[in-house]
Parts: sequence; structure tokens; C-alpha cells
Amino acid sequence: MCKNQTIAIKINPNQSPKFDPIAPVCEGDIISLSNLSLNGIKGTWFPPFKSDSTREYFFIPDSNQCAKTTSLKIQIVPRALPTFDTIISICEGEKISLPNVSLNGIKGSWTPQFKSDSTREYFFIPDSSQCAKTTSLKIQVIPKVIPTFDPIISICEGEKISLPNVSLNGIKGSWAPQVLNDSTVEYIFTEEQGQCASSAVMKIKINKKIKPEFLPIPDICEGDILLPLSNISSNGIRGSWFRHLTI
Repeated sequence: MCKNQTIAIKINPNQSPKFDPIAPVCEGDIISLSNLSLNGIKGTWFPPFKSDSTREYFFIPDSNQCAKTTSLKIQIVPRALPTFDTIISICEGEKISLPNVSLNGIKGSWTPQFKSDSTREYFFIPDSSQCAKTTSLKIQVIPKVIPTFDPIISICEGEKISLPNVSLNGIKGSWAPQVLNDSTVEYIFTEEQGQCASSAVMKIKINKKIKPEFLPIPDICEGDILLPLSNISSNGIRGSWFRHLTI
């Protein structure tokens, strides 16, 4: 009669792979999931990691290991969009400062460097330590209008003139220095604030008065007839004579 034989078989419980928790990841950042657990289990992750949305990943142990499949949920934080007050347009040459902190608290810097000579688009690049997107701001630069005036080429010494405070193209302003009529001066027109306009310059030539010159008339005898006086001076100035009585 045969005897019964017994064999003891030890059943090792499946181990659960262990991993350090992963802090929330910024949208678009790249991280690498370890293929070796903290307790020495090798395996692979499924699905492949993507940083576009929060999802659960599964660690599948390699065969011939007494281990369980485990999972890890990784939270993806959407990148914030920096917001700024709208700058619709500025006047050519106007100085402005673009803020290095957005309205929603994101720090960063602008590129290219701001210039107020032409319309262009500027890009705000968040500092690397912040989960935020790059954004842009287009600033329109309005060219300055040059005030135009009817030219005053020259005037005669002593002649009265008045320079207009509104240009032909509607720019208001004032002139400096005060208008003089005894010497040639360059006058500068400065626009009033609130107008996108440049200064203008007008040079007014003052022609000095010329004194008419005549040949001397010899003395005549009382009762003699005086020949008519010439209406053109020796230096070419035309005019007329009137009688001036000397007492």
C-alpha cells in the first residue's frame, strides 16, 4: 500500500510597486517616469506620458516578478495666460513702460525692447518658475503730424505781422520767441499737449528799410521856377513828394 506524499509550496504574495508621489506638473513640461520602483520592481508605464491633461498611468511589472500592477495619477496644471491692460495706440516718440508683472500676478520680461518709432508686436515671456504661457501685445504707433503754415518769406522792417496759433492742418500751439519786426529771427511752433504732432520752425527775414537818396538841389532864387522833383530816388526807390513848410 502506497503512502501519501505531501509537498509544501510557499506562496509569495504579490508586491505592490512603490513610487514617490509626483507633484502637479505644469502643462507642457516633460517628466520621466522611473522604470524601477522604490522597492526594486522593474516594469513599464502605460500609456506613454503626456503633459496635456490630468490622467492615470499604470505601472506593469516585468514578467517573472512577483508584483502587482499599480497606478499613479498625475495632475496637469493648465498654463495661465498673462493679462495686461490694453494699449491701443501711442504717439510716435511717446515713452511708456511695459510692466514686468501681469494683472494676474505673472512675472516675466518683454521682447523685443520697446521702441516708439513704429507699430510692432511685443512678446511677454513668463519667468521659468511659473506655469504660464507666452503672450503678445501689439502697440500701434501713430506718426507725428507736422504742423504746416503759409510761408512768410520776408517782411519789411517795422511791418506788423501775427503768427497763427492754429496750423493749416489743425494743430494748436504757440510760437517762441515773441514776434519781432526789426531783425531776422527763427520762430519755433510748439504744439499743445494731447496732440500727436511735432514742432515746426519758421524763419522770417526782416528787410531793413532803405533810405531814398537824391542828388542835392542847388539853391534857387526867389521867384525862380523849380523843376519837378523826381519820383525815383538815385538808389531806385519810387515814391511821391508832398510839400513841407519850414517856418
